[in-house]
Order: sequence, then structure tokens, then C-alpha cells
Amino acid sequence: MFTHSKLWGALDQLARINGYSVSGLAKTAGLDPTSFNKSKRKAPDGKPRWPSTESISKVLAATESTMSEFIALMGEEKAAERTQPAAPAKEAAPVIQEQVSAPVKSDLRKLPLLQDDVASDPEIFNESGFPAGSNLSFFTMPDGQPSLSPQAWALEITNSSFAPYYQEGDILLVDPNGPARAGDPFLIRRKSEGRLAIYRGQSANPVIGEPLGRIMGAFYSMVRTDDNDKDIAA
Repeated sequence: MFTHSKLWGALDQLARINGYSVSGLAKTAGLDPTSFNKSKRKAPDGKPRWPSTESISKVLAATESTMSEFIALMGEEKAAERTQPAAPAKEAAPVIQEQVSAPVKSDLRKLPLLQDDVASDPEIFNESGFPAGSNLSFFTMPDGQPSLSPQAWALEITNSSFAPYYQEGDILLVDPNGPARAGDPFLIRRKSEGRLAIYRGQSANPVIGEPLGRIMGAFYSMVRTDDNDKDIAA
């Protein structure tokens, strides 16, 4: 069931996943920057105010997202699957071996997790640009997220360097092989300063530092896994 809180929550998540604040998302979609502000989510009389279908349509177009993905962000994907009639049995397709570079399904996948101060050190990565070491923590991917390449990893924000787009405690998904589009947020390392930075420009390839990959998503207070394979709060 679609609820007021689920719908607005999905818009908040869509903004974070694409590297925007809610104001930035609205502006990118050609709407008034205050359209999605929390102050606009209730009418003066206190009644819930819902975003229009036109606004949602513009946001999905601006982020190149589908309605199915938006519904998944509301937590309605499994409910929708239960209402679908069972598909007729099909003849099993031949098994085709996937290449190593093929995307990996996000369901229950665990990504190496680095804190931003650690990831600023080039020595923590191997020659392929992948986090290495015996003391790595891991981030457990939530269901329903985009598939990532085997080289993807997660970054935990521990300070305010990336504000206002990302806050302390956020988990960013970084994919060196993710599909690049002009205007996408990229994580780069400024060699001259020895620190991480976010790049978003007209080119699909960062040119002002060492590119570490496209930021594919952002999450708040998610789950990571320690070396003993126990789930702990991020």
C-alpha cells in the first residue's frame, strides 16, 4: 500500500542514490528547488500534501530511473510481485558462463568497506584499484539495488568534507566500472593534497584528480560486517 511517508521516503532515497539533496533533485528535474522540502509535505492545515504524478515523472526522467525502481524504494516491490499471476513454466535456457567483468547481483552481496581517511591512502588499494588487506570490514548491500561490477566497493563518510551532499555516517557505493554519464558524481583522489573529493562536471571522466569510480548510491545507517562475519550497525 502506497503511503504518504513511503512516497516521500522514496524521493529522499532517489536523491541520495543520485548524489543530490532533495532541493538539488527538484532543480535538476526542472521543478522549484523547494518542491520537495519537508516544509512542503504538509498543507497549512496539517493535512498531508502528496507530490504530483507530473513531479514524479520529471524526477524519474532526470535520474533515468524507472517506475519499478521507484516502487522498490518504497518497499512495495515484493508486494507487487505477490499480486502477479504465476508465469507458465518455460523450458530451461542453456547455461552461459558469465565473464569476470559482468555485474554482480546486489542481493546479500558484501562489498569491501573503507572509511574516507583510509581510502585517501593509495597504498590501501592493489594494482587493480581494489581495496586490499586482511583487516577489511564489509558492507552488506540491501535488496533491490542496481547491480555493480566485481570491482565495486563501499566508502564510509566520517567527517563533513562532503557536505551538503553527504553527511557523516553515510555509506557510498563506488564502482570504477560503473556506466559514466556527464554530471554524475565521481569519487576522486587529489594527489597533490592526499585527500578524497567529489567531482561532478560536464565530462563523464574526472580530469582534476585520480578517479576512483562513479558514486552509484548513498545510504544512511545501513549494515556492515566485521571480520568475524557478524552484522553490526554502521
